[in-house]
Amino acid sequence: MSHRIIESTEDLQRIESAEIASTTFFNYIKAWVISFGRDYGDDVYGQEAFVERIKQDSNYIRIRRNVTMNTDLRNAFIRGKLTLRAINALPIDVHEDLARIAILWLPVQSYYSIHGIGLATILALNMHYNNTHASFLGQISQVMRDYMPTPFCACCNGGPVIREYTFTHLCCSAEEVCDLIPLRNPQHCEEIEHFIGKSLSTTRTEFLERRFADTKKHLKRKRFSMVEKLKYCSNEPPTSVIHLLYRLRLRSNYDNPDMFLYADSNEAALERYANFKFLTNTIITGLETLMEKAIGSTEMIRLRVDTA
Repeated sequence: MSHRIIESTEDLQRIESAEIASTTFFNYIKAWVISFGRDYGDDVYGQEAFVERIKQDSNYIRIRRNVTMNTDLRNAFIRGKLTLRAINALPIDVHEDLARIAILWLPVQSYYSIHGIGLATILALNMHYNNTHASFLGQISQVMRDYMPTPFCACCNGGPVIREYTFTHLCCSAEEVCDLIPLRNPQHCEEIEHFIGKSLSTTRTEFLERRFADTKKHLKRKRFSMVEKLKYCSNEPPTSVIHLLYRLRLRSNYDNPDMFLYADSNEAALERYANFKFLTNTIITGLETLMEKAIGSTEMIRLRVDTA
């Protein structure tokens, strides 16, 4: 635990809870980065191999240009791209102390950079979209599942009982995921897919609990039967890595900002920032690959020039 003035038992409990949450969630992010590195490599050649894997998929090959460039698509892309530029431009390598502060800011910027370019991708693929986060998450998870290679095609389905969850494009069972302890370093986890499954399953549980609470409040109900819960779960879209990033965005803004302030050292904060940034940039690289196929290279070049 870092050196801090603790004035009460409540302070101690709050700090311990925040540090556990911080380790857990940044291990989740790290696990996705490690999985990508094991599949493709963690250098520029890994990014090239990732893009090439997308282009080899039959769903990518079937994408046809059927959308004319429009203001909504252009504005969404530019918003996402400029937000990403801010993430990449922050000089944490030069001013290492910035990382401890920036890690509180980063989840919000990460999600909204992906939201902007993800929305542009949804529009480019001519998918139906309502202007809500729930609609975006449902649609972008479908994009990730259907067009992205491993690990980003992985999704969690089912509920409400955790041990009855199922996973798409992920070689693990609900029991294996439940048994994993997320405080362990994912670097030493041979079955990294279990770690990814844990990040998705806990995220799905949190989203379902929010859905049940909001629905009960709206319907003025105290509880739901298991049959009703199963119905709601069947209508809930697959939970993807984008849900995880949105979950962290909510915690940074509202639920538990304390967890982002606790890193043992500048070095730890730098590693967390780097992992988050790598994951964000890689997902956006994949989305831009899909966009370019859908709108054509000429229009994509124009968009990139506008944000250069």
